[in-house]
Amino acid sequence: MDFDPVQHEISPSRILRGALLAVRECWRLDAKLQTWLRGFEGSVDGPLFWRSPSRPEMDTQGDSATSERLFSGPYTFPGMRLGQTMILYWTGSVALHQQMCLLYQELQRLAAEAESRPSLDDDPVCLCDEDAGEADPTRRIKMCVGHFALDRLPRLEHRTEWATTTARDVCRSAEYFLQTEMRSLGPAAIVPALLLVSWLLEREAGEFQREVIWIKSLLVRMQKKGNEIASCNNEEPEAARWKITA
Repeated sequence: MDFDPVQHEISPSRILRGALLAVRECWRLDAKLQTWLRGFEGSVDGPLFWRSPSRPEMDTQGDSATSERLFSGPYTFPGMRLGQTMILYWTGSVALHQQMCLLYQELQRLAAEAESRPSLDDDPVCLCDEDAGEADPTRRIKMCVGHFALDRLPRLEHRTEWATTTARDVCRSAEYFLQTEMRSLGPAAIVPALLLVSWLLEREAGEFQREVIWIKSLLVRMQKKGNEIASCNNEEPEAARWKITA
């Protein structure tokens, strides 16, 4: 998903090609993740996780006394190793689907400009291939701005909801990994995932301030209890941006 080289491009065709190549790679990775999940589910005897009653001590600043708890019904896993595996899957899905949404937004912008902005003289020649893409839907997409059609891309469907689905799966797992008997192993599994989710939610256009405050408050509480992996150099979560020290 190497989209960085075209971030500073001004040629619409070059931006389009870079974005489409990244989109293809994203769909390839998404298919691999789903194939892996189906295989993993088939290898486990019983559910991968289930909902349990919340512990009052897990309430954070993101929870309001006058409204429903933000992440009620936290997840319980059959064992820590399985829980760690699911955290890795959800973390990968969050990062992948957020990137796919950004790429589609960029492609939507290019499609909107296609009719009003002509290609530059140094744009690559059209490499459209009418016969390509029988096995891969993204290969049917035209590689030049003049022929590009956004509606021929596969639809993102549930992937656009990562902030209210998969990201919440990570947060609902926190209580399980912060049990005292897990010592430092639990926080080591969940804290990096929580940091990633918080960082991505802060950059979303939607209203996810309460979720971000919930995560940061939880990490601050862990730090105050002496948990080194949650160490940070910031003020209260609503007063400053999150900073991690080495």
